[in-house]
Amino acid sequence: MVLMNQDGAALPGISIIDPQLEVDAEPWPTAVPVWVGLHEMMGCTDIVWLPVSSWEDYKQLAFGTSGESEKPWFGVCESVRLYFINGGVRGYVMLLPAPQSSTDLNIEAKVSWLENQLGQAGVWDHAVHEDQVSLITLPVLREWLEPLPSVISTLGTEGTQQSLASEIARNYVRIWAAVMRATAARSDWFFVLDTPFEQTAINACIELLHASPPWGARGGYVALYGPHIELELELALEKRYAPPSGAVCGVMARVDAAQGIWKAPANELVVGAQGLAYREGMRGVSAAKGGSVNLMRNMAGHRGEVKVWGCRTLASRAQSRDHYVQVRRTTTWIERQLCSICQFAVFEPNTLLTWLRLRTSCEAWLRRLWEEGGLKGAEESQAFVVQIGHGETMTAAEVAAGVIRVSVGLALLQAAEFIEVHLTLRHEQSVTRSLQRGYQNSEVEL
Repeated sequence: MVLMNQDGAALPGISIIDPQLEVDAEPWPTAVPVWVGLHEMMGCTDIVWLPVSSWEDYKQLAFGTSGESEKPWFGVCESVRLYFINGGVRGYVMLLPAPQSSTDLNIEAKVSWLENQLGQAGVWDHAVHEDQVSLITLPVLREWLEPLPSVISTLGTEGTQQSLASEIARNYVRIWAAVMRATAARSDWFFVLDTPFEQTAINACIELLHASPPWGARGGYVALYGPHIELELELALEKRYAPPSGAVCGVMARVDAAQGIWKAPANELVVGAQGLAYREGMRGVSAAKGGSVNLMRNMAGHRGEVKVWGCRTLASRAQSRDHYVQVRRTTTWIERQLCSICQFAVFEPNTLLTWLRLRTSCEAWLRRLWEEGGLKGAEESQAFVVQIGHGETMTAAEVAAGVIRVSVGLALLQAAEFIEVHLTLRHEQSVTRSLQRGYQNSEVEL
């Protein structure tokens, strides 16, 4: 292959051998969650960080060989189990040291303590430095923030119960806001959050989110699921429930592996569930409040069959292209893949040859993605576009300073309607990425 300059003149003596050399990057994991819980291990005041590769792996860590709980962990067990039986492959358990005499704390003290803990950036250090993490869940919130349903039912008047529901909703939103502030260093994470357990608290929570969303421009990185799942009975004689986030993350992993991350993780069966905390009434909640909650649904005519029924994020109306879970997650995944593919160029001279190698490598990988169905368009030109070069994406001053800019257009919603991803390479430094989609322009160091 002979290189051409911008005027169309041939540059003799320059050829490319194996232009797809940089394409075979290791696939970036798509659905690796962190489950946040608590521990009360005697003498341990550190955060416990555990990689888990299967449900058997978790049981060995949590219960040892006896089969009975040896370590006082709580808030994550059922979520981890639901993740793996629904198709998950690996994740991380993050356990905060619970305060002493936590059972004696009132609800405000509990909320303040957890808000302070999860609101510290240092608490998330393990997760921030683990590149494979892509999903964040907070299954501990129900146990920590909500009284048992039997307690709520004894509170007497409807007004008293409604007041408690509003307090529960405010506490959930406080914790979510603290987590979003503390995790700003990893803008690629997607948050799979659970509604409160009580239906009145769910309604109050939705009202709060519409009035004052705590995530600002990051609403497209958040999805809310509810109601809670009724677990299949084994030897237990009473009903048990779990937050849906663990199952949803498992469904995401299963769908990603079978059909691709660009497939919506919705209308999918939840393994391990035989019902829901609320069988009726939740459908109206989502419709009336603008679809804030992705519903878990009991399917009519299929006794005990529960499915994930929604795939919307909490993006604002201005962030319309981030309204769907699969679009946001696919964009992030493509960004990470392209950064990995382009990494070789940070040690290469900022010349026409390097630019062509970058363009060829990106186009080869995106072509493969398009052929697999990950991008829209009947023709390649409708599915993606890659731009790089002096006068096209870079100025003469940037070229002289060793800066390379790559602009990639991705048709994730409709053919020829591109979401732009901008990669910036600096000589002997890491790759950075930014998004330009009309309403957002952010740059994040990888």
